[in-house]
Amino acid sequence: MRKNTLILGIVFFVIGLIMWLLGRNEYDKAYAMAQLYGIFGGSSQYSAEATFWAIFTIIGFILFIGGIILAIAGAVLEEKNLTVISNPQPVNQYSKQVYAQPVTNTQVKYCSECGFKNKQDAKFCVECGKKF
Repeated sequence: MRKNTLILGIVFFVIGLIMWLLGRNEYDKAYAMAQLYGIFGGSSQYSAEATFWAIFTIIGFILFIGGIILAIAGAVLEEKNLTVISNPQPVNQYSKQVYAQPVTNTQVKYCSECGFKNKQDAKFCVECGKKF
């Protein structure tokens, strides 16, 4: 889902950019022709064509902006997915015991240095290494 959002955003971005640029170019030509024929007093197909290209340009711009938003959302979701740590590593050599043997004993000893909860029979604090 996250990767699909990113890909969809990029696709919308590219299609929207092409539509926006192409539509803007064609609109300018059709608008100029409509004004030229309007000066000579005639109604022309160019005003309808200019309207079509204006709508085409607006749709392209909407797709362009929507593509940017989707691509950013997909990238953020993908990044959040990659930062999850499935197997945490201990901070120091003393904290290895925390992951290997969780405290199940109801009697605990609190470290006076850092306040960490240790086993009653511990000789050193698992967190900071202070001797009891």
